[in-house]
Formats: sequence, C-alpha cells, structure tokens
Amino acid sequence: MKVIIPVVENKNTSHLTVDEFRNASKACIYDCATKTRDLVSIDQLIKNAGNLTVELKAKGIHTVISPNMSFFSLSLFLDSELKVFKAKGLNLEDNIQLYVENQLEPYNRYAGFGVPGCSPSACSSCASDCN
Repeated sequence: MKVIIPVVENKNTSHLTVDEFRNASKACIYDCATKTRDLVSIDQLIKNAGNLTVELKAKGIHTVISPNMSFFSLSLFLDSELKVFKAKGLNLEDNIQLYVENQLEPYNRYAGFGVPGCSPSACSSCASDCN
C-alpha cells in the first residue's frame, strides 16, 4: 500500500505538508511495503485532475495525509474509498512516522466543515457557529 502527502519545498530544502494538491508543488509517495519515499512533481503525478482518485489508485495509492482538507476534496477521496488522515503539524518526516506508528487520526465525512464535531445533521442542536 502507498500513501500520498501533498508538499511544498521550504527554504531549508526540506518539505512541508500542505492542505490540498492544488497548493502543492510536489507529492511524497510513501510505500509501506518497501518503506521508501519518492518525491514526484504534481504535474508528473496528476495528468487529469478530473480523474485524480482513479490515477492515484492506479498507482497503488489508497491513503492521503493532509493537515486540512476542504469538504469537497474530502468527500471526493472518501467516496472513492481512499483513506484520509489528518497530519499533525507540517513536517513531512514526522507525519510519515506518525502514520507508520498508527498515531494519525482519520478524517470523518464532516471534518471539512472546519469545526471539530460539526455536521450538517447536528446544526439544529449544535452550539457551534459552523453555519
């Protein structure tokens, strides 16, 4: 199984995780079987953004790690039966290690609304201001 993490290069030439693939210049693909990492430019990885999940699955990628994700992107991945985990911080290496150690929290369907625990079905009784 392979995991993908959208990243950008920072000034120290290390890589930082970013929220969405549209914000990334590269993606880190971590292969759980071989324990190897490959950095691939987004242009090389995604030939047709309309078929993103199909392209990822064809490459053996079934898991995405991201610090934040829009409701639309999250729904797209979950509807395509990809697993999505919330990154802790922006450090790429730390997040890979946390994933390997089963320390990352999976996103639920309503995480993209921006308020933890907020869901459309709960808005009538919810005390948050997630409107």
